[in-house]
Amino acid sequence: GVINPIGGVKGVRSAPLQCVSVAEGHSKPVLCVDATDELLFTGSKDRTCKLWNLVTGQEMATLKGHPNNVVSVKYCPASGLLLSVSTSYIKVWDIRDSAKCVRTLT
Repeated sequence: GVINPIGGVKGVRSAPLQCVSVAEGHSKPVLCVDATDELLFTGSKDRTCKLWNLVTGQEMATLKGHPNNVVSVKYCPASGLLLSVSTSYIKVWDIRDSAKCVRTLT
């Protein structure tokens, strides 16, 4: 996936809130997001989470393993862990190194 800028002149806003970029990569609608200054986390009906680098605009990882829609994502900067929630699972991902699932809570 990639984050693509939307037309217009960067830094010039014509409305209080204006879309400046679109992250494209999920195969179904995005249901939830979380972000830091440099990272974006998305959860989708495609049963995956994605990690995006807001500085480069590139997708960093796709996190798979949920049996249902991912309805919530929350990043904890202090621990470097990402929590993702689907109907029957909470998955804990360590994104500090290789973005792997370190625990599944049921």
